[in-house]
Amino acid sequence: MKQYAVLASLFVMLLLGWLIYQNQFANQAIPIPLVESIDGIDPEIVTAIETLVAKCRASNRFDHHYFDLAKTYQANGFDLLASECYAHYLGDKPKLTQGWFFKSLCHSKLGEVEAAAQCLEECIKLKSTFPAVFWRLALLKSDLNDYESALKLLDRAEALDAKDVNVALIKAKVLIAKNENDAAIQLLDQHDFSQQPNEAYARFLKGSALRQLGDVEGSTQWLADTGDARPQWSDRWSDELRVLETGVSGQRIRASELFKNGQFSQAKQLLETIVLSPKADHRDWGILSECYLRLNNAKRAIECATQATVVGPNDYNSWMKLAKLQFAAAPSLGPESLDLATSALNKAVLLRPDDWEPEDGLGQILQVRGQKDQAIERYRAACKKARQVSLCHWRLAFLLVEQKQWDELAALLDQIESSQKDEPMFLVIKGFLALGRNDLQTAKASLDAVQEENIKDRVLLSKYQQLRGEIRSAHNQK
Repeated sequence: MKQYAVLASLFVMLLLGWLIYQNQFANQAIPIPLVESIDGIDPEIVTAIETLVAKCRASNRFDHHYFDLAKTYQANGFDLLASECYAHYLGDKPKLTQGWFFKSLCHSKLGEVEAAAQCLEECIKLKSTFPAVFWRLALLKSDLNDYESALKLLDRAEALDAKDVNVALIKAKVLIAKNENDAAIQLLDQHDFSQQPNEAYARFLKGSALRQLGDVEGSTQWLADTGDARPQWSDRWSDELRVLETGVSGQRIRASELFKNGQFSQAKQLLETIVLSPKADHRDWGILSECYLRLNNAKRAIECATQATVVGPNDYNSWMKLAKLQFAAAPSLGPESLDLATSALNKAVLLRPDDWEPEDGLGQILQVRGQKDQAIERYRAACKKARQVSLCHWRLAFLLVEQKQWDELAALLDQIESSQKDEPMFLVIKGFLALGRNDLQTAKASLDAVQEENIKDRVLLSKYQQLRGEIRSAHNQK
């Protein structure tokens, strides 16, 4: 009995000790890094932080409120405070891969490359299969001049997501650093970076590779309009941080979401507020222009697109957008609109002398004005610059049909036949060429190879029907 009494007493003592310990822990506030001064900080950011700090104090645990506070700090530029929060949080939950990932981003922003790399290595130890873990670590290894490790990491990232264009850009960057410039150029040429956030950076990389190969003229063309060409690395996890941005950045995200969801009127209202801010840029004016276009207000769309070129005079896409709007408005606004479109396209040519689209646009304007020989010259120039078969090839082809320039049309079709021979557009143009050379049998065979019900493009459908009518007319005359 004494033995049981001793054990019972020992159990009670242990229980009391544990309760005392728990009580002390409960009374001990968890560390919460705080902003020293709110002077000059956007009031929306202050409110968001104060709300989360209050929730953290109320829970007094390293829970989702604490993690949200860390992310909110990070999303709004308080990377040092965010890093401290992540350190406390990971001390309690060391197996949270996303925490190590976000902490790495903080260290990268603060210029602490080795610390950032160590965080991502923790992710890999935790068996992460998130591609950005590997390509972001490859970036850091590249900054540390460890190119072989970077390439191995990029191979692992590509195996996880072969469509991630970030991998190709970083691999090109590493190859250029290793002086393997031909391989870098070949890799960049395999991908289409147009209309993507890192389009300018891709051009910068190719221009840099050409410069190292001694191609001064080529490098000058590719480096045009790249500015400082800072890359914008994006992935699913880091995009979560953007949702927590407040102030103009947060408004911009909300406007973008509204636009994507087709809520153009609401997006327009928000963007009208954003463009009044000193932090507004040409992209804000560009999206506002798109909103007005979707709301059938072409005049206001043009005004906003014009303002985009004022705010961002060296932005190629802004000039192209303005040119397209002016061209589309020409039927209602008159010839002056075509003049303004021409000016915008000429500016775009100066910014990107190697791009085909401005030349193609100038060709369309000349064609509308009835200056068909000059239009053909522009389309030819566009085709020379295009790296693959593009709209300029088809526009040139149909204009050559109209002008009955059969020899040049035949040469153009020979040039693109290998990749286009089964395309409806190619077959219709081939039919016109055969008909123009009085080869009715080949013309009919080309027409028969196209199934009208599968034609979705209105212009092509019109040309198909025109060809069919001309073949019937030719057959009846026989």
